[in-house]
Amino acid sequence: VPALIFFVPFKLLFGVHLPTWIAVTFCGLMYCIVSYIFIYLIIKKYYKNISFGTYIVTDTIFIAMSAIVYLVFYGTIYSLPIMMSLMLGIIGLSFWIAASDSKKLNKIYLILGSLAIALIIGCRPQLAIILLFAFPIFWNDIKEKRFFSVKGMANTLSVIVPFLIIGVGIMDYNYARFGSVMDFGANYNLTSNDMTHRGIVLARNWVGIFEYIFQPLNISSKFPFMQLIGNNVQFDYQGYLSQEPLFGGFLWFNPILVICWAYFKGRKEMKKKKCYALGVGAFVSAVIIILLTIQMSGMTQRYMSDFGWLFAMSTVIAFLYLEEKYRNTQKYYIVMKVLISLSAITLVANYFNIFIADRYQNLFYTNPNLWFWVKYVLFSI
Repeated sequence: VPALIFFVPFKLLFGVHLPTWIAVTFCGLMYCIVSYIFIYLIIKKYYKNISFGTYIVTDTIFIAMSAIVYLVFYGTIYSLPIMMSLMLGIIGLSFWIAASDSKKLNKIYLILGSLAIALIIGCRPQLAIILLFAFPIFWNDIKEKRFFSVKGMANTLSVIVPFLIIGVGIMDYNYARFGSVMDFGANYNLTSNDMTHRGIVLARNWVGIFEYIFQPLNISSKFPFMQLIGNNVQFDYQGYLSQEPLFGGFLWFNPILVICWAYFKGRKEMKKKKCYALGVGAFVSAVIIILLTIQMSGMTQRYMSDFGWLFAMSTVIAFLYLEEKYRNTQKYYIVMKVLISLSAITLVANYFNIFIADRYQNLFYTNPNLWFWVKYVLFSI
């Protein structure tokens, strides 16, 4: 899909190859722009009385938690399929939410949303798990028989047909190139990570979950204060683990994630708002993606973007719930101070890690003027 949408047309029009970093950056910018629309639609659908300030804060942490700064900073062919999948996913979900926000479903939005999400299969197949979000998004419409009924046949086909068309096209391509409709090319991986003989080993899960979520940061008093985890990770697993340099566990970079505890405490209120299933579904989908990644690939920093945006979606819904729940109460200012503090740490941690000296394409070598300016001007202490 990235080849057909970006590289082939560019080569035909201009006769030269499109630099990969341009495609990655474009998808990143589009993701940020559509994120503002997406969060607005979430608020409009589930929490109509949210302030403009809360809207800005929630969208800002949503973008930060998605970990796209890593993908855009490391704008290589490895980043493009993930970044494009995130862009298509947020576009597709936005169309679906917009389509459901009326008494009469907008079939054009249904088709466009399904088309965008279906195209993910040709970028990052596992992220197409978000097609299951159709059930919590359209749950009221399903109960009112706007889907899966005679009168709702047109709506049902508007969602299903784009997946069938894209799916058949991609399976035909897989068969023509790899000899199997379900082979997306992983068996032809020629890197050091042999994905053809990994198998499913449950013992990997604990190591992977710890590294992806709970691994503490490697910090010091020396600028930039954060270093790669490197070989500091130790474990008892006796098999082979494919590992690349990590910065630390997702929870340490995104402490705002802890507010998802609200799904246990406030499930009754959130169910009344009809947003409980979407928030929990996003969180569970993130966990499933983590487990699939551990078994299929291994531990790599860019893979955090696969599940980060799903955790971000769940976190934003929890944030909106807490803001509304404690509004006009004595605890409101305490709750908001905690939320804003956690949000600030999340923002700083996610964006400041671009200065880590030993990361891929680090600024120390690619842009030393900026790296040393920040070190000596902002941190000359």
